[in-house]
Order: sequence, then structure tokens, then C-alpha cells
Amino acid sequence: QYGLTMQTLEQYPRYGIGGFMAFFYQNLYQSRSGGPGQIGPLVDAARKKGMRVWLADDFGYPSGMAGGKVVAENPAYEVRGLAQVSVDGTGAGPAVIELPAGAERLVSAALYPLANGKLQLARGQIVPVSGQRVAATGLPGPWRLCAFATVIRNRDVQAQATAEQFKHTGHYPDLLNPEAVARFIANMHASIAARIENLSSKVAGFYANEPNLMQLHWDRSEAPFACQPWNDQLPDKFREMHGYDLRPLLSALYEGEDTEARRVRLHFQ
Repeated sequence: QYGLTMQTLEQYPRYGIGGFMAFFYQNLYQSRSGGPGQIGPLVDAARKKGMRVWLADDFGYPSGMAGGKVVAENPAYEVRGLAQVSVDGTGAGPAVIELPAGAERLVSAALYPLANGKLQLARGQIVPVSGQRVAATGLPGPWRLCAFATVIRNRDVQAQATAEQFKHTGHYPDLLNPEAVARFIANMHASIAARIENLSSKVAGFYANEPNLMQLHWDRSEAPFACQPWNDQLPDKFREMHGYDLRPLLSALYEGEDTEARRVRLHFQ
């Protein structure tokens, strides 16, 4: 059962409960439950009663944010998504996309011919990004210019939905970034473990509750963007894993029912 306190140590054995999911973030960061010095004694007391102990690894819900401390230490660690914005045209006229409101920065762009209204993925051409603007010359026949922008996922995602309940900041880290994950572990796992002597003999493990990539639009309003998981290291990792460049094929993450588009999505996920 959730919660390891002096009160639950007395109550839970009466109910036939055999162990605790111990959330110690209040001891660490909210000056409650006796402070950090009570973590070790509480675990010891539970073990003396024959109760098993797991350590819940987070301050708030979902797991992964350490109450927002990871992002507070380094705002660059905040989770981003990748959004596609596009414009269609015909012929060799100008094709321009400006950074849309609510997006952070443009990271890539590609120009694709269309056939019967369908994007021709394999014939996509990378277009240079200049600051907050993409400009290209259209192709003979119908075409679609697609630009890809990062969006900081700091509103209308699951992390913000629980901020009031758990009194955390709602700012969630990029779990694709090993440095951000290391800071989460340092703030939660390591900070708790340091206060328990002979940890492995007393604790069954850490319990992680739904860490995720925070791309789902969480409320009932219309989402301003459809976002895919993203960080700047992802294209190189994709090439290393799959042997081809993702950048001219990015539109496949958002559209296309042909085999090639589906294969890109499969490799991406």
C-alpha cells in the first residue's frame, strides 16, 4: 500500500497488508513526516514488523520529474516535442513558413512533391532553416513545404494535471536525455538511498509510476500542435540505429499510409 509513516506502520498490519510503497519526497523536500532523518528509521521499523518495502521514486506523478527539480536546475532539460507545420502550393513560386506562435524554434524543413494529394516522401528535399523562417522555391506541379519546430511541453500535458495535488512545478524533464535522467536519479533515488543503511538487504526495489515522454495533449481543448518525442540528439541516434537520415522523412511521423511512411514510424517508435 502507498505510504510509509509512523501511523501506517501501526495501521497497515491490522489490515493484512504485507508491505509499503514508500513515498519519501515529503521527507526530502516538503519538511513533512519528520524530515529526511526519518527515512532510515521508518524503513528499519517496517522491516522489524516483517513488512516488505519498495521505494517510490518520485515527487509527484508521473515519475521522472523530481517535483520539477531537474528542470529548475537546468531549463534546457525540459521535455520538448516536435510539431509539423506545412503549406501547399503549385509551381515555382515562393514557399515560406514562419515560426508559429507557441513553438520554440525551427529545427528542420523539407519540400515534397504531391501526387493525387499524397506526399511523395522519397522525393523530399531538405530546405535550410534561417532563424525563425523557412523559405524555398516551389517545385513544378503541386508541392508541400513542411517545417518542423520544437514545442516546450510545459502546458496541457499529464505533468501539469497533478501539480496542484502534489505541490510540484509541473515542469517535466526530457527522458530521452541521459543527463536529465541522471539528475532525476540524483535528486530522487540517490537522495533516498543515501539515508538507508544496507539498502539492498532492506528494500525490494524502486517503484516507478508511468514515466513517459509527455507528448499526449491532456485536456479536452483543441491541441495547438500534434507533437512527436524529440531532442537534438535523436536524428544521430536514429541514423546509428537504422542506417538512414530521418530529416528528409520527418513528415512520415505525421502522415502517410504507404509502406515507406509506416516503416519510418516503426523505426522512430
